[in-house]
Amino acid sequence: MSRKRIKELKNDLTFSLNSNVFIPLCLSKNEALRLEKHIDGVNKLRKIRNDVAHGNIGYNEVSFDDAKEAVESSMALVKAIEAKLHES
Repeated sequence: MSRKRIKELKNDLTFSLNSNVFIPLCLSKNEALRLEKHIDGVNKLRKIRNDVAHGNIGYNEVSFDDAKEAVESSMALVKAIEAKLHES
C-alpha cells in the first residue's frame, strides 16, 4: 500500500474516530442519543464525498435529499459541539 493511501486512511480513520467515538464519549448518554442521527448523517456526507472524490459515483448521482440531510446533520453536530464547548 502506498504512503499516500496510508495517510488518507489515517486521516479518514481519525475523522471517523472523532465523530463516532470521541465526540459521543464527551457527551452525556442523553446528549449522545440525541445526536446519534446527526452523527449518522455526517457519516453519510463523508461517504458521499469519498464516493464522488474517488470516482465511484458522479456528483449528479447524489440525490438532493441525501445531500441536504447530510449537510443539515453536519451543521447540527457542529452547533452541538460549539454549545458543549461554551458550557466549559
